[in-house]
Amino acid sequence: MQSTKKSFLYKNRIYVYGLFLLLIANNIYAQNPPRKYGFERKNKKSIYAEDAKLELKKTDKWKRFLNFGMFFGPTYSKMNIQLADEFINGNPSQFNGLLSIVPRTSPGIMIGAYSNFRVSDFFDVRLCVNGFAGYEFGLDYNYQNGTTKSKVVEASMLELPLLIKYRSQLRGLRGMYLIAGVKPSFLLTSRKNDLENVTVNTRDIAIDYGFGLDIFYSYFKFAPEIRFSHGLLNMLNKQQINQFNKPLKSMTEHTVTIYLHFGG
Repeated sequence: MQSTKKSFLYKNRIYVYGLFLLLIANNIYAQNPPRKYGFERKNKKSIYAEDAKLELKKTDKWKRFLNFGMFFGPTYSKMNIQLADEFINGNPSQFNGLLSIVPRTSPGIMIGAYSNFRVSDFFDVRLCVNGFAGYEFGLDYNYQNGTTKSKVVEASMLELPLLIKYRSQLRGLRGMYLIAGVKPSFLLTSRKNDLENVTVNTRDIAIDYGFGLDIFYSYFKFAPEIRFSHGLLNMLNKQQINQFNKPLKSMTEHTVTIYLHFGG
């Protein structure tokens, strides 16, 4: 009997609450900074004196309506599966002695560019073009005779996330932010008439959310970010039935990506 699984967001609710509290604390700290920033040298000059000049110089750039940038980073993905009713209630012999299907987390890579539109001091709208999103979704098929068949669904996708970014007040040259939105995606390469693997549909849409840190430098801004993505559509292609598709009812994409942004 299939057990009921709690959502990823529910299982990680403590971390989500912690991020909100950290963002609020950062805003309070930025609005009420201590009288002295960091340590001081023997000549009583702050070691942040040069950074303060840079901060003043970068303020206008930070407030521009439109900024561009690029990003890349590793991504880790897996399929959240739901088994077909006939497999749960049926005889394993009807499925070649199949006992279970276990999703496996696999690494990939993300490369793309973005346009950032400043709406207010704390809110931005960001349009991204994930020009190359290479995913691998692994599935392990375990059989009664003790054998395991590992299947990998390779997917190269074009993704167009539309996101809303909420940033905290800057603390020196740094500021935390939260980001969330929707991500339509289109499969660029797909397997057709492949009887030896799982076949997937060509479109998906996902909910994205995450957090990051803006760090301003002399000529660019660097922003590391962690983002979670949860697919909403069933990616399983049931029009091409084979021994690997048949035991499945649905597959939804779940990914965690570490983005490294470089731009304005």
